[in-house]
Amino acid sequence: MSSLVWFSSARTAGQWLDYWLRQRLQWWRKFAIGPSNFSSSDFQDKEGRKGNNLYYSFPWGKEPIETLLNLGDNELLQMYPGNKSKLHGRDGRKNIIPHVLSVSGNLDQGVLAYLCDSLQLTESSLTRKKTLQRKVLKLHPCLTPIKVALDVGRGPTMELRQVCCN
Repeated sequence: MSSLVWFSSARTAGQWLDYWLRQRLQWWRKFAIGPSNFSSSDFQDKEGRKGNNLYYSFPWGKEPIETLLNLGDNELLQMYPGNKSKLHGRDGRKNIIPHVLSVSGNLDQGVLAYLCDSLQLTESSLTRKKTLQRKVLKLHPCLTPIKVALDVGRGPTMELRQVCCN
């Protein structure tokens, strides 16, 4: 799991939730071959808190990869009972108890989403009569920290060149 916690005033919590939703969706789409497979939808949980889920459309259906939630000020009040003045933050001239925005993601689902997104079928012709479909993993360069170089030398160079150039 990955998580981010953001504190804001009650007045701006909705704007910050929208901001983080745009930022997270933009980040997922930035490295995708099929950015439209990443989407979002809003929800309200049992306690009435508003949030958003980020989804990836896997071949077997949509699954959530991240959840953004406005937890309000109840989380802080429950975690730190007693003297509430220790929780105060400033919003202009007012002392307020901050609202908590939570962004949490399932890293396994995220990696799986990028792997599914990167898997492509390419056609290469071995001879004039036959065409062969190959499964190729085309990850965004920022997601692949290792660079590989091949010296094709002798052998099936045409096929290797096609794989390397794609």
